[in-house]
Amino acid sequence: MPGESTRHLHEHHEQQLLLNQAPWRHETEPVVCATLERILSTERGAIVLLKVDVEGDELAALRSLGSVWPRVRHCAVEVRDLGGRLSAVRELLADMGFELRVAAQGSSLVDGYLTTIPLELGLYYVFGCRCGVCPEFVSEKAAKRRRITPAASASST
Repeated sequence: MPGESTRHLHEHHEQQLLLNQAPWRHETEPVVCATLERILSTERGAIVLLKVDVEGDELAALRSLGSVWPRVRHCAVEVRDLGGRLSAVRELLADMGFELRVAAQGSSLVDGYLTTIPLELGLYYVFGCRCGVCPEFVSEKAAKRRRITPAASASST
């Protein structure tokens, strides 16, 4: 559920208020951190999908990729749009050569399980592709060059 884990305690409280729930007890615990570049440097070959959901530290995680960036083909990043985070993530991924799709998270029913996510939370998924063959990501200009028809729901927003 949104707002249950974050490094940013002030956001936790705001999320709980938006969800109309009593704030949870805050607990902290030290953890050892490592950059994605350090973790992924031992692996070789393409990174087919990089999924990032780090509760407010998306930019730090993405920036920590360093020399690993060229190996990433697709990415999915969950972002809460506070303080320009969504724009910053979009800009970084675009600078790294990704075609982007952005989708607001909302409530949904999957396999009988209702997930409630108020739009006021400002949670988004940013999907990126730079393999050049995913029709749902290929821009109109690139599609014309490759003679690929983009999916009707695709956008560069």
